[in-house]
Amino acid sequence: MKRIIAGLLAVGMLAALSVMPAMAEDGFGSWSPTEENTGIEDPQELEPSANLRFDQIRKVLTENNNSVKALEQNLEDLEDQGTGELQDAVDQLEQLQSGVRAAQAAVQQALSQVEGQIGSIGGQTPPAGGDTEGGDSGEGYETMLQTLTMQKLILSALNVTLTADTVSLQSQIATLESQLESLDTTIETSKNTLRDAINQIVKGTETLYIGIATMEASVGDLQRGLDAMDRVVAIYEKQCELGMVSQYDVESMVYQRSTLNSQLESLQFQIESNKVTLEGMCGLDLRGNVRLGGLSSPTAEEVAGINYERDMPLGQKKNVDVLNAQAELENDSSDAKKYELQAAKDSFAYNFKVLCLTVEEKERLVGVAEEALAFQERTFSITEKQYELGMISQEEYLSGQSDLLSAQSQVETAQLDLFSAYRNYIWARDYGLI
Repeated sequence: MKRIIAGLLAVGMLAALSVMPAMAEDGFGSWSPTEENTGIEDPQELEPSANLRFDQIRKVLTENNNSVKALEQNLEDLEDQGTGELQDAVDQLEQLQSGVRAAQAAVQQALSQVEGQIGSIGGQTPPAGGDTEGGDSGEGYETMLQTLTMQKLILSALNVTLTADTVSLQSQIATLESQLESLDTTIETSKNTLRDAINQIVKGTETLYIGIATMEASVGDLQRGLDAMDRVVAIYEKQCELGMVSQYDVESMVYQRSTLNSQLESLQFQIESNKVTLEGMCGLDLRGNVRLGGLSSPTAEEVAGINYERDMPLGQKKNVDVLNAQAELENDSSDAKKYELQAAKDSFAYNFKVLCLTVEEKERLVGVAEEALAFQERTFSITEKQYELGMISQEEYLSGQSDLLSAQSQVETAQLDLFSAYRNYIWARDYGLI
C-alpha cells in the first residue's frame, strides 16, 4: 500500500516536468524541403553531440532524458501495484461476514427450537405436586420452563449481537469497496497523467527543434539586411565627402547598422542558448552547436487527407482530460461528473477544429509565398539583364538580388509554419494533445 501511495504522490511532481522551456520570441532553422525526415520509424544511431534528426527525438528522449525515465518508471510501478492489498482485505471481511451469518443462522435455528419447546410445555397442565406417573414433579416442570426461557433470552441476545456484527461488517466492506473503486480511479487517472506528461515532453522538444530551425532560417534575412546597410553606409560616407549629406546623416546610418547588427547577435545567442537546452534534454554534450536535420513540409495529399469528422473522435479518446473524466464518472455517476466529461470532450473538439483550420491556412500562406517568389524571380531576371546592359547600378542589382533571397526565405518560413501546424494536428489526432 505504501508503494502505491508513493507512486501516486510522485505523479503530481513528475507531471510538472512536462513543462517545456519558453521559446525565444524572435524568429527560428535549417530547412531542406527535399529531405523526407518527418517519420518516426527506424531511426538511425546518433553521432555523439553532433547531429539530431527530427524523427529521432522520442527515441533519444526515452534513452537519455532522466525526466522521461522517471515518468516511465513511475508508470511501470503503478502498473505493477494494482489494488491487491485492498482487495485481499475485502475478501477477508467477506469470509468473516459469511462465518457470522452461518453462526447467526445456527442461533436462529436453536432459538426457534427453544421457542417450540416452551410453547409445547406451556400448553400442558403442570402436575399438582408429588411424583407423577411420568416421574415429573411440579417443581421439575417449573425448572425446565425457566431453563428454556433463559436459553431463549441468551439466544435472542446472541442473535441481536450477531445481527449487529453482520451490519458492521457490511459497512466495513462497503467502505473498503468504495476505497477500492476510488483507488482504481486514482491509479487509472495517474497512469493517464504520466503518459500525457511523457508525450508533452516529446512534443515540447519537437516544438523547440522547430523553433530553432525557424530561427536559423531567419539569420539569412538579418545578414542580408546588414550587408545592405554596409553598402548604404559606404554610399553615405562618400556623399558626405562630396557635401551631399551631413555627418549626422552618416552617423544615423551607422547607428541603424549597429542596431541591426545587435539584433543579429541577439538572434545568434538565442539559437545557441536554445540549442544548449535541446542538447540537455536529449542527453547530448552541452555545446550549443548541435546540427539539426532538415524538415519536410507535408504534401498536398497529406493536408487534403485531414478530416475533422473522422479524426476528432480518434484524438478525443486519447485526450488525458477526457480519459480522466471518463474514469471518474465510472466511480461517481453524478450529474457533475457527466458535465465534466462532456466539457472535456467539447474543449477537445473545438480546439481540434481550430488545428485543422490552421493547417489549411498555413498551406494557403505557403501558396501566397510561392507566388511572391515566382514574381521576384521574374523581376530579378529583368534586373539581372538590365545590369548586364549597364542600365542600372550595382546597388540596384544587389538590392534586387536581396529581394529574391528574401522571397525564398519567406517560402521556407511559410513551409516551416505549415510543418509545425501539421505536427500539432498529428499530436492531437494520435496522442490527444491540444
